[in-house]
Amino acid sequence: MSHLPVQARARERGFTLLELILSLAVIAVVASYSISAFFGQSDMTLHNALRLLSEDIHEMQARSSSLGVPVDIVFEPSGLGYHAEDRTPPDPVRARVIPLASRDYSSDAVFEGVRILHLDLQGADRISFDAEGHSLVTGTIVLGFHEESRVLQLRSDRGFTYLPDSPTHRGWLDRLR
Repeated sequence: MSHLPVQARARERGFTLLELILSLAVIAVVASYSISAFFGQSDMTLHNALRLLSEDIHEMQARSSSLGVPVDIVFEPSGLGYHAEDRTPPDPVRARVIPLASRDYSSDAVFEGVRILHLDLQGADRISFDAEGHSLVTGTIVLGFHEESRVLQLRSDRGFTYLPDSPTHRGWLDRLR
């Protein structure tokens, strides 16, 4: 190696800073397009939105039973989201363990365009849990994205949330605690 000129040895050591910056820029552009294309798929977006809704329902049920306070999940009349409310004040220290759920689809870039199309919760605009975490609300929540829609079915008789239009192997979304 000692017989090569200094410039030739420097070239063999690795990439230049310009080459690294250009390759990172290309990777960033490709990633931004592929991520937006991935989340732009209606089926993926609706499935994830329903999964988050189901998880929020389960967390609020856990909050009501662990804190011993009634909790409501109130759906916005505009169809753009929902939020949870305590009906009685909980212990503030323990309440930090399970924060109140809140989703606004219009301000979340991943779920922008998702809407709650229809609520059939026995005439209510909310899901209510008593202080023990029980709810007698049954019904369906329909979420839509572009021209597609998906249904979340609430069944208090079996303690499950169910996606009736999912493939058989992915139908039962999650078990309520």
